Amino acid sequence: MLTPSDIPIRDPFVVPVAAERRYYLFGTSVPEAWAAPATGLDYYTSSDLRHWEGPFPAFRPPAGFWSDRNYWAPEVHAYRGRYYLFASFKAEGVCRGTQILAADGPGGPFVPISDGPVTPRDWESLDGTLYVDANGQPDPDAYLPAFARRYPFVFASDPKSDKLLLCVDTEASMVSSEPDVKFFEGEQASKFTQDAIEFCKEFERQRRATVEFVEMLDKASLFEQKSVAFTPRDAQGNAGETQKIADYWAISEEGLNALPDSKFQDIRNTGALAAVYAHMVSLMNWQRVIQRTMRRLSQV
Repeated sequence: MLTPSDIPIRDPFVVPVAAERRYYLFGTSVPEAWAAPATGLDYYTSSDLRHWEGPFPAFRPPAGFWSDRNYWAPEVHAYRGRYYLFASFKAEGVCRGTQILAADGPGGPFVPISDGPVTPRDWESLDGTLYVDANGQPDPDAYLPAFARRYPFVFASDPKSDKLLLCVDTEASMVSSEPDVKFFEGEQASKFTQDAIEFCKEFERQRRATVEFVEMLDKASLFEQKSVAFTPRDAQGNAGETQKIADYWAISEEGLNALPDSKFQDIRNTGALAAVYAHMVSLMNWQRVIQRTMRRLSQV
């Protein structure tokens, strides 16, 4: 039997299977996270989240599979009687993308069901997930990132000027030669296209502001690496072995308080303090997120 510290994975994803009263653990294999060729994706099983068996093969690339490296962050979801695996894949000269695989059981074997990655072919994309509600529809209250909402439009810079060029992915499934919503009305951009241009302008403005924000804080040496951990407890409340969940970079409150008045004023004058404090407050949600996840798992 293995303990969590014995399992060499990153990006862990646990699938509770009520019918088996077992948990399936998927993740990025640390030994070959960056190596090529990658051998595939594995999983481990447990009845208590503390003692594990495995690894067992979940996916092995078939002959001719487009990706040969960076098999990252697999997620597995039960949906309409089958199990679907979403993972990031990459190949030399090919953008990283999310591929969907399917199997009849949680342990696979999973086989590709999409024709290559389902994310835009010219984007470096990762960490895809299943996005439907109990009725098979998108959750109306869920947040969909702006970079996804702008698709199939994207701005490209013109190296000869400061202008931005609005581009369209003509291979996107929603782009058609017989559209319900047209890009143009005669020779003029339609209202739909004009709205898309304005949306992309705002996206680009926010992107540049984010880059400047991060560069400003980095120049002030305000970032520090942190870790978040979780200590499981059994039904009697006895503590188990503490497990590290993730490492991440965050703004240092100590570093912020130690800034000379002049540098603190510089940051305040940019209007960035609200974002700084919002970020620091958000870090308090780690334990709540972990506890919510564990409550859901305990209901299996």
